Amino acid sequence: MAMARYQPPSTSFIHLWPLILFIAIIIPSKGVLNSTELLKQVCNQTSNNAFCVTTLTADPNAGGPHALAGDLANAALRLAQTKATHAKSLIALLLQNATNSLDRNSLQICQSSNNKALSQLSSANNDFNPDSLDSVVELMNGAADITKACLNEIQGRGDHFSLLATVNADLIKLCEICIPCHNLISASKDSKGSAPENTKLVIAISLTCGLKRAACAAAIASKLVAAWFFLEPRKSLGWDFMAVLRSCKFS
Repeated sequence: MAMARYQPPSTSFIHLWPLILFIAIIIPSKGVLNSTELLKQVCNQTSNNAFCVTTLTADPNAGGPHALAGDLANAALRLAQTKATHAKSLIALLLQNATNSLDRNSLQICQSSNNKALSQLSSANNDFNPDSLDSVVELMNGAADITKACLNEIQGRGDHFSLLATVNADLIKLCEICIPCHNLISASKDSKGSAPENTKLVIAISLTCGLKRAACAAAIASKLVAAWFFLEPRKSLGWDFMAVLRSCKFS
């Protein structure tokens, strides 16, 4: 009777430990660090850091651990629209209760400015694209400049204008937030690898997989770390990851 051929225990799990370590530790921690650092970078470039941090942290989409610059810009835009709508209601109420021509004239200027700001913000919302904020920044800058015309009219004019002045000031600060978000998105685009570079990365790892499987796994881990931090956008990284695994016969 022939003896059963000895089969050494599988070591595929050992070979895969660098990949498991990469997925379990590096990717999640990077998301958290990015969000915290992103918030600092954006808010440090605004006129009121405390307002920016408090406002964005309170927003469930902008304050989450995986928030991107586009999420922060979108939150700022939505909040700016809310402030502009609030200002519209306040202006209507103040006009109704105005007791002198000077206040009435100032409020009419504010009403005209507010209508234009709402229109600009609505257009920004329609044009919003988290990957390109060029038109959004231009429109929000326009809304902020228009709102300043009202703020200049009513600031320091008494307690009855104080709430409207505060709302308008907040609207202007919210519009500012989109500028550093836009700058970060533009910088990120410039630093990302192109499609040919991504393809070269996969080929390089695949060639490395001609070595021992353990060496292949280690190479994948190190290359993907480099890709994650320097070349690859998150969406395409997953596809490259699976392609490399198939080339190494791990999947």
